[in-house]
Amino acid sequence: EQKKAAQFKATEPKVLDKAPFMVKPSDKPLSEISNFVLHSDRRAEEREAFDLKVKQKEVDMEGAKREQDVRRKREEEEEIARMRKAAVHKAQPIRNYKAVEVKPSAKPLTLPSSPKFQSGTTNKAMANTTYNSQ
Repeated sequence: EQKKAAQFKATEPKVLDKAPFMVKPSDKPLSEISNFVLHSDRRAEEREAFDLKVKQKEVDMEGAKREQDVRRKREEEEEIARMRKAAVHKAQPIRNYKAVEVKPSAKPLTLPSSPKFQSGTTNKAMANTTYNSQ
């Protein structure tokens, strides 16, 4: 069997005798083209709607921010006006107190005495004598 498998003999080519391949026209009717929508067109419409939503949201946010700024500014002005009004000095009426009686003191008046000024040399001498005596 191996000898038979090892022997190879080429056969005559059948393709050369046959007629070449010919295309047969189809029996089916031609397909009709209906309206079609490309995905890119649909995606463009969705993106445009999304962009409009985002732009509207930004406009709303900007309006809310502007409104909040106006409200905050008005509150600050009201607070400043309130603080200025509170800072204005208002005079208080003078209260009525009972009269104060001034009584003369029983103590005798102090008699003034002149200070005993001494020159610098005598001050040192006095300090030495007082220091040595102790």
